[in-house]
Amino acid sequence: MKKEKSKQILTPWLKGFLTSILGTTISIALTFGTTALVNNKKKQDAQRLTAMMVIDDIDKSIETVKKIRDYEEQGYNVSIYALEHLDSIETLTDDSLNIVFNYLLEGVSISSENEFSESTEKMFHSTQESWSNLSSVKFVRNIEDFYKDRKKLSELRNYAVWVKPVAETETSTVLMNSDILDTRENFCNYLKDVLKRRRCQKYLRTYIDRLKVYNQIIEGWTNQNDENKFLMNITDEELKEFVEKNTKLSHPASEKDIIGTWVSDAVDAHVTEYEFKQDNTFRNLQSYSLHKQNLAGKAYVEFTVFGKWHIEADSLIIVPDQTTVKANLNDSNIIYREELREAQQRELREYVEAMLPSFRENLEKDGGRTARAISIDVTGNKLELTNPDKQTTHYKRKK
Repeated sequence: MKKEKSKQILTPWLKGFLTSILGTTISIALTFGTTALVNNKKKQDAQRLTAMMVIDDIDKSIETVKKIRDYEEQGYNVSIYALEHLDSIETLTDDSLNIVFNYLLEGVSISSENEFSESTEKMFHSTQESWSNLSSVKFVRNIEDFYKDRKKLSELRNYAVWVKPVAETETSTVLMNSDILDTRENFCNYLKDVLKRRRCQKYLRTYIDRLKVYNQIIEGWTNQNDENKFLMNITDEELKEFVEKNTKLSHPASEKDIIGTWVSDAVDAHVTEYEFKQDNTFRNLQSYSLHKQNLAGKAYVEFTVFGKWHIEADSLIIVPDQTTVKANLNDSNIIYREELREAQQRELREYVEAMLPSFRENLEKDGGRTARAISIDVTGNKLELTNPDKQTTHYKRKK
């Protein structure tokens, strides 16, 4: 009897109750366990995404330093050549003289190409809490060290060795309050004077010190970023795919894609228009605005040239026909004073004729053949052309 009673201790109701509790407990455990796994996976994905963004930012910064170094190298080489040929400096090309001018004078040109973008750095610092559980503390420290180093590099321009020999105050006087730029002779004489200065020659001698710093930075950041990829288990192929996916939605253009007329007209100071025809011929129009003293309104110098084009791999090949070059003065927006009309029109035509040799010379560069990487966006209405020096120009399809 006792044995039978013991077997009856768990009644059917109690069994059901315990089973229900056990089922609920397992369900709760599974729910919370699954949620924890999902949240952890999301966190890991977010950390990995941020890691690739930062690694890409370092790669871009390395490319910026290379551009700064190459600019230094070009300016130094041309300036040294000019210094060694002071007696015949007039024989240098206009491009060479301008390189010397830009290299030695502070505040001549403004370019964003040699500046670092801080957007990714701000993102990294603003979301640093997301790295709290990251196993690779070394990676976080590497990134912090990189951004500190980059800030120091940006501040180098204030150090004596980096300060250009001609101060910005003098540059302003040269550009606005003197006749130095009025004639080529005056320009050459001014550059002679600058090149003879002790401060200028010392700046050229310290070029090698600046070059060493740039090369050390490039090497150091490259090695550090290779370590970052290793720490985060990110391959070059994976990073390349990430960059291509997140930077732009475009693809190499085919010949069929670009048939039509394309225009780059961000400012009317220089408008470029290409008409690509099905027979692989093209027409190129380049328009430059002219502003002359004592003239109301704008005139435009319009150069046209015809030639042949085709696409080779991912590059647009353009071969202009020099014999088709024409220059035209568009003065329809000029309001002339009647008694000065003839003289002012003659002055503008002479200016156009003076620009023509430079336009022809530019067409003759690289043997009269230009090759630029070409991409088209998903709409088929925007083109991007990239020069070998990585400079890009964007065109819109003309309706």
